[in-house]
Amino acid sequence: MTLKLNLEGITLSANRETLKLGATKYYKRHEGQLLYGKQNFFHGSIALIPKEAEGYATSGDVPALDISNVNSKYLVDYISRPSYFKAKEALATGTGSKRIHEKTLLNFKIAVPSLEEQNAISDFITNYTNLIALHQRKQN
Repeated sequence: MTLKLNLEGITLSANRETLKLGATKYYKRHEGQLLYGKQNFFHGSIALIPKEAEGYATSGDVPALDISNVNSKYLVDYISRPSYFKAKEALATGTGSKRIHEKTLLNFKIAVPSLEEQNAISDFITNYTNLIALHQRKQN
């Protein structure tokens, strides 16, 4: 699977188990995991793995993290704000192409209200996004 920029989601290709091609190792991913691009987190390379992507693979440069103790939709909505992810570019490390490594990502601060509030915020954002999409379809 390939992770797109600008919060555009993922693209699926041939389904494979964990494999190794040349020096690149690929890892099997699972529904509900948070997927992000190490080199492009700060360009909106963020997504939740959907059901139809269960078992697809990515390289180590596109890690997948299990989410627990937080509403996964809320988490993605929170970190998918351009004001949040663009600011993280300053924390990227490495020579040449800069990366946000897992250890760095796991230390990012996020506001975590009660689960009830997370669910309400997530539902509101989903409904608002659907309303915008509906109005855009009506205009076309």
